[in-house]
Amino acid sequence: MWADRAWLYAHCPKCYRQDLTMWNEKYYNPGAFTLLQLRLGAKPYRCVACRCNFSSFRRRKEKFEWRHQERPVTPPEAESDPEVNHRFD
Repeated sequence: MWADRAWLYAHCPKCYRQDLTMWNEKYYNPGAFTLLQLRLGAKPYRCVACRCNFSSFRRRKEKFEWRHQERPVTPPEAESDPEVNHRFD
């Protein structure tokens, strides 16, 4: 279950994933225990998969970023074939 020393890093308490982002107290009202942990130096994390907000003293394994699929750029065709560049007048 925990390969590559993953137990050293923060994980979601519900689904155990490590795809975590951070949340701000300005947009989320945490409970008393979470608030106490934050005041003692814990970091506010949010699970991307199940949207669970929690705090942990452990660090993230890596910063989660949405990886958009990059589309290949096709260069404009510069063909001089009259059938390809046919205009109707």
